[in-house]
Parts: sequence; structure tokens; C-alpha cells
Amino acid sequence: MKLGREPKKVPRPNHKSKVCTCGPCSIPYCRYMFDEPSSYLDIKQRLNAARAIRGLLNMENYVIVVEHDLAVLDFLSDFICCLYGVPGAYGVVTMPMKVREGKEILAYLC
Repeated sequence: MKLGREPKKVPRPNHKSKVCTCGPCSIPYCRYMFDEPSSYLDIKQRLNAARAIRGLLNMENYVIVVEHDLAVLDFLSDFICCLYGVPGAYGVVTMPMKVREGKEILAYLC
């Protein structure tokens, strides 16, 4: 006996995140940019996504990743830039630096 309508099948947020990360990985480009690829993923999926993104890097292209998870950031990055500022007033982007130095600056800014 059915009561009412069947619930809609809505994709879970982590499924969308996996598709948005893996989709560009399957097409060869010279530049890639990912905005928080590990959001909504558990730790195993985060590391798999990070490995896939890291695998894109070679001498002929580059990859830019915006990430707030320090563990994934540490795994992915050779260099990082820190961004900080006041909304509507000013913004600062640091020069590229080694990951350890950048994480120290990030800890200082927070």
C-alpha cells in the first residue's frame, strides 16, 4: 500500500563533488582549477580525489586548487598562496611559498 508520492531521488552532495572532481581529470588540458574539491567527501574519498588531481600535474600544465582542508592542502601542494583581507575593503594575496611557511602564516592569520 502506497501513501502519497514517492520521494525524489536527489543526488547526495558528495556524489556531485566526486563527479565535478573526476570529470575534468579525464580530459587533457594545459590548465586545471578546482574549488574545494574535497568538500562533502569523507577522508578516504578526499585522498582519492587529491591523488587524482595530483596525477594531472606534469611539466606541460599546471593545477590551481582552492582548499581549506589543511591535510589535503599538504598532500596536494608544492607551493601555496594565502589570501586574506576585509570584505568590501581590501584583499591580499601572498607570493607563492613553501607549504610549511604558508601553513605557519595561515595559523598566524587565524
